[in-house]
Amino acid sequence: MSSNVKMLEQEKKREHICDLLSAGVDKKTISYIVDVSLRTVSNVSNNINNNKGTTRAPGSGGQNKKTTDKFVEQLRMKIEDDPMVSMRRLAKDCDVAKGTIRRTVKND
Repeated sequence: MSSNVKMLEQEKKREHICDLLSAGVDKKTISYIVDVSLRTVSNVSNNINNNKGTTRAPGSGGQNKKTTDKFVEQLRMKIEDDPMVSMRRLAKDCDVAKGTIRRTVKND
């Protein structure tokens, strides 16, 4: 699932939470209905009360920006060219964190 689709789903859930809060439904019930944590409901409620709106802060939730399909394919080619190459060397060559390489190799 792409990050844009995931962000849209999260935004819809936040809007649903906002609507339910406006209708006077208690936070625990909202948490169950929308299938989110009580903390998320509280965050949305606090943002509404502080006139911050329901959107997330810019830059939050932006993980996984490096692991595009193109990046995964390039990494796969480098590993096929030299199967003995270390993850540390791959991270240095690709200019990403070692954890990014590990996660990509493990998941993709």
